[in-house]
Amino acid sequence: MPPLCRFALLCTLLALLVTADAVVAQEKGTVSTVKFEGNRRIPDSLLLSKIRTRPGEVFSEKVLDEDVKRLTRLGKFLPISAEWGADPTNPNWVVVTFRVRDRDEVRWVRFPGRKGIKRTDLEDLLQTKKGTLLSDYFIRLDQESIEGKYLQEGYLFASVNPIVKPLSLGVGVNFEIEEGPRVKVEEIEFEGNDHLEASDLRDQMQIKERGWLGILDPGIYRDEILLEDLDALRRFCRDRGFLDALVFLESIDFAEDKEWVKVKIRIIEGQKYVVSEIRFTESHRDAAGREIVTGGVREGPYSEAYLRGRLFLKPGGPMLGSLLRRDVLTVQRLYQRKSRIRTIVRHRVEPEEKGPSVKVIFNISRAEATRVGRILIRGNSRTKSKVIRRELAFYPGEPFDIATLEQSFRRLRRTRFFKPQTMDIRLDRSDTEVGVENVIVEVEEAPTGNLIIGGGIASTVGFFGNFQLRQTNFDITKVPTSWEDLARGNNFEGGGQTLQLIAQPGRKATVYQIQFIEPYLLDLPLRLRLDAAWRIRDRFDYSERRAGATVSLGHQLTHNSIVSLRYRRENVLIRDLDRDAASDVLKVEGTNRLAVVGVVYRLNTSLQDNQLVYFGGSRLTASYDWMTRALGSEFNLNRFETTFDQWFHLFEIPNWGKVVVRAWVGGGWIEGYSDTSEVPIFERFFIGGPTRMRGFEYREVGPSESNRPIGGTVMTVEGVELEFPILQEVFRGVFFLDTGNIAENFGSFSLNEHRVSVGVGLRIKVPIFPVPIELDFGVPLRMQPEDERRTFSFFIGFPF
Repeated sequence: MPPLCRFALLCTLLALLVTADAVVAQEKGTVSTVKFEGNRRIPDSLLLSKIRTRPGEVFSEKVLDEDVKRLTRLGKFLPISAEWGADPTNPNWVVVTFRVRDRDEVRWVRFPGRKGIKRTDLEDLLQTKKGTLLSDYFIRLDQESIEGKYLQEGYLFASVNPIVKPLSLGVGVNFEIEEGPRVKVEEIEFEGNDHLEASDLRDQMQIKERGWLGILDPGIYRDEILLEDLDALRRFCRDRGFLDALVFLESIDFAEDKEWVKVKIRIIEGQKYVVSEIRFTESHRDAAGREIVTGGVREGPYSEAYLRGRLFLKPGGPMLGSLLRRDVLTVQRLYQRKSRIRTIVRHRVEPEEKGPSVKVIFNISRAEATRVGRILIRGNSRTKSKVIRRELAFYPGEPFDIATLEQSFRRLRRTRFFKPQTMDIRLDRSDTEVGVENVIVEVEEAPTGNLIIGGGIASTVGFFGNFQLRQTNFDITKVPTSWEDLARGNNFEGGGQTLQLIAQPGRKATVYQIQFIEPYLLDLPLRLRLDAAWRIRDRFDYSERRAGATVSLGHQLTHNSIVSLRYRRENVLIRDLDRDAASDVLKVEGTNRLAVVGVVYRLNTSLQDNQLVYFGGSRLTASYDWMTRALGSEFNLNRFETTFDQWFHLFEIPNWGKVVVRAWVGGGWIEGYSDTSEVPIFERFFIGGPTRMRGFEYREVGPSESNRPIGGTVMTVEGVELEFPILQEVFRGVFFLDTGNIAENFGSFSLNEHRVSVGVGLRIKVPIFPVPIELDFGVPLRMQPEDERRTFSFFIGFPF
């Protein structure tokens, strides 16, 4: 048959099939009526708009089946059925009936038997909530979620039984809970650890034995955490040189009441491996991108002898995984310090045939030396780019150094202008020449303004109000020019300056202060600081009022150190004297004018984590002030003072916080010259109280007259403090030792009169509000007859 005839025959057959289908459809009739039975809440008109079977349309069973699926997907009904039949008034018409049943609305959800877990925590897990439609599938999911939550919290035997209660309008859902006991760890026992200490093994585990009253550790048992702990123990054993060590669970023994459990873990240590040999290989990629490995270090900035000397692992020493990881980072960092920023160091450990020993091979994938290309700043919607660039320790065209990248990252974090979790400094060579890498600095703006409206109480000054407005990323030049600028809310921001307004009115002490800091005056490493303050303080037998201003201009020697020249003008008013006030107070009654020129050196390498806990570094401040009548002062005085703080990070308790030691020392000297033979009382040194010499009354250590402190001209203070977490970073405890001495002059200063006190303290960080709570209990171990004790000192702030 010719192709044209075959094509014509095919078209004819298709036309007959289409015609037959239409005839069949026509035989079933045209839809006359569509009815919905069982729906109580949704109008028929809305349901009709969701389907294709409608009055006046040709009836089709296929379309009807699809309409049932469409209505089911709405999720508003229980299983749906559909029926059709001839219309009694006209046999050529079809009546279609959809039978639906509304899903019940959930009116409430309750948890009978719940005690150990907050109701809101359980509600957050549910798909079944008040106002939703009842679903058997979601009920089963919610049951599993609640049981999983109880299992996660240590309720190993908890069970949940969901019950649906019909109501007049909808249903209520009860998740009936049988919690059972919350299982706690009574004891963790190890067997087979002949060389590894049980205490060291326990430190590797997240599951802990329950502490005293559950304060130090609740000791909650969890199956999934125990499995993770077994893996951690295996890694620890192998890190300690026992490369063949096996760790497995020996037994879990529950008490009769199921509330306590004893965990027994068996350890098969095997032999402890030593390092027999340390070798180096180098690799690089050829033009085709293939990695070529060569034996030994032949090129690059270091010799094999130098690299071996920097390693912690030594031939003949134990094979410790922790040292191996440190060595990999050490070698990689050495190369990255020499501009080979993309160098990668890998390691391989090969067992020897003779004895428990291994060969350690370091492979150095050496990169070529590179220079810094362009520096691209991204994400700074408010902060000026120059504010970011001046914190960077590298510049375009310089050889790369990983240390400068890390230092720049720390500097940017210290500004607190950006969110630390999203801040990143990375390299990019997509559009650079060979040997050049661009640097992308990615930041995300963080809130830098701080408004505090609150108050507090301190053992030294009583109640006081606290109103502070502080902007640490201030820009005095970004003045709003329209109402739109004010509406956007980012005025006076982005310049890296600091503006602080303080008002602290109180019964015994009042402070009003304004402070402005420009850290880079004229974009030079010059720090301008302007201060103006008015202070009122009621002393023991007089009132002291000080009003003055200070101008300081500093030069940044390094990013961590600065030397400043300052000038201070101040009026000191001594008034409201008691009848029996000390003679030194009577001498300065009235207004006293001060004019001071000084120089200050500050060095700050202190480190703070995201919780604002100091954990390393040091801080040094040394100042010299010269007061002279030539500048308008009523006194001629020389004054020197210095303080030094050092922090030591001992270790960190996982999921809790850092254990830190702080040590400090300070001292000062002041004397008159020319026609000033006596230092006025308001310029002397005083110690005692929360900040200097806890365990003693505020300002009550040292010289006195008629039981009234008169201060001294020579001072030393020293101390050490151990700070540790009690409840993560919210509650931290301290043990402290304070020492110090103060004397009228150098001639009367004696180490035999050094005061000593010891004590404990509590630091509480109030969530949301940056308000400190400090409680200290101090006991003098060594004091002089004229000193006054004060066992408890505190500072508590609170919002109102």
